[in-house]
Amino acid sequence: MGIFYTAPCSLAIGAEGIKSSVSGLGPDQFDQKDEKEKAQMTHFFNMFYFITSYGTLLAVTVFVYVQDKVGRGLAYGISSGFMFVAIPVFLFGTKRYRYKECKGSPVVQVLQVFVAAIRKRKAEFPYDTRLLYDHSPEPGEARIYHKDKLRCLDKAAILTKEDFENNRFSNPNPWRLCNVTKVEEVKMLSGLMPVWSTTILHLTIHSQLSGFTIQQATTMDASIGNFQIPSASFYTFFTGSIMVTLAIYDHLILPLLKKHKMSEKTGLGLFFAILGMAAAAQVERRRLSVVRAQRGSNTLTLPVSAFMLLPQFILVGIAEAFMYSGQLDFFTRESPNGMKAIGTDLFF
Repeated sequence: MGIFYTAPCSLAIGAEGIKSSVSGLGPDQFDQKDEKEKAQMTHFFNMFYFITSYGTLLAVTVFVYVQDKVGRGLAYGISSGFMFVAIPVFLFGTKRYRYKECKGSPVVQVLQVFVAAIRKRKAEFPYDTRLLYDHSPEPGEARIYHKDKLRCLDKAAILTKEDFENNRFSNPNPWRLCNVTKVEEVKMLSGLMPVWSTTILHLTIHSQLSGFTIQQATTMDASIGNFQIPSASFYTFFTGSIMVTLAIYDHLILPLLKKHKMSEKTGLGLFFAILGMAAAAQVERRRLSVVRAQRGSNTLTLPVSAFMLLPQFILVGIAEAFMYSGQLDFFTRESPNGMKAIGTDLFF
């Protein structure tokens, strides 16, 4: 049993590590100062999720069939084989990738700003914000100028005599004093939290489809003639709607839009998610009424078509397409330059 519980945990850690790393590595290959490459980055996010959904589509069709007809061992073996092939394919491009210089952990920077601000919580603000510690950022790092929001964090940039460990010419203790650029980067990251919070409930909808809705399908009639559709294969309609939505948006809608905002794309995703859950509520209401009517019956399958579940799969799939690509693009663009990794990790 120990191996049984360890394997899924290891799989979850590895999968999420790959997803967050790839979504961070991809945007690094585009120069945001180049307008042409900046425009191509939106297509990257759409294609990234399109290909991810294609893999999911194979999982809920081909691999479900292999599991049912042959065995789980072969299905897991094929999946492992694809992962082994992916490693040399990824390594093949190591000399062509664009690399950005590692400038320390962004998590440490966030902690430093908060610790410094707490230490100086009783310090008086200078009469002029230009008196805040605005030491030049490191080479290759863009300067960010002070903004009048989240003023409590500005205390991390107030100069005091205890900030320099040895003498006035030494580097300041970063846990006591942070320059304005670092403070503003943490402010920018804090500004992403309200948008990030909208993904929490949306992810519960995703888990609803992959868990409860699949269980609903097992109790309903999922046959077409003499062919019985595996309940897990209904997830195909979810991934299929994602792929169709991304293809239509990327090739038909996006070229017609002169200006598009990722916040609008996210809002559209939330709208379709609401419609999907409304449809799910109606289906469950109908299913429960049949369960009450069939009380006392020995029939395991309810006389209700499982295809009633399709509207919620399709609507939530459309929502997922807009939410996933929209928020991934939003977090990547709006995160500070030194905190792009945290921005994409927030989404995953």
